Amino acid sequence: MIVRHRLHSTMYFTVSLLVVHHSQEKALRDRMFQKAEADRKQRALDAENRRQEAERLQRELEAQRVRDAEAARQREVMLKEAAAADAKRRAEEERRRIQEAHANKAQWEARENDAKDRAYLASLPAWKRDMVVQKRKAAAESDPNSSTVFPGAGPR
Repeated sequence: MIVRHRLHSTMYFTVSLLVVHHSQEKALRDRMFQKAEADRKQRALDAENRRQEAERLQRELEAQRVRDAEAARQREVMLKEAAAADAKRRAEEERRRIQEAHANKAQWEARENDAKDRAYLASLPAWKRDMVVQKRKAAAESDPNSSTVFPGAGPR
């Protein structure tokens, strides 16, 4: 509908009024309903996508936890192996140290006994010293362990 209005005495302007008919109102309502329905479907689709993304992230998180747990287990095994190897190495070093200490002690005692024996022999008169040395020599020759590893075998 077109309406002419008069602004002052000489000027007219034309205003076009929108008259909404019943069919146009129904079409407008249908468009609004379709838009609301499309919005509802889009929100449902977005919610489903968010749910799927959350599930994917949860699966990735679980997989990461499994990988981290396996890595931690492997680190623990490696630490245990390293600790065992270190303990074995320290035990071997301790055994070697004790063995060396025993050898050193035996060597020191042998030197001490030698010194005592020399002092003892030096304190004896010459005739007795000669007799003790001869008896020791005869005992060494008759002892199979002093010359060979095979009992009863003589020296070559």
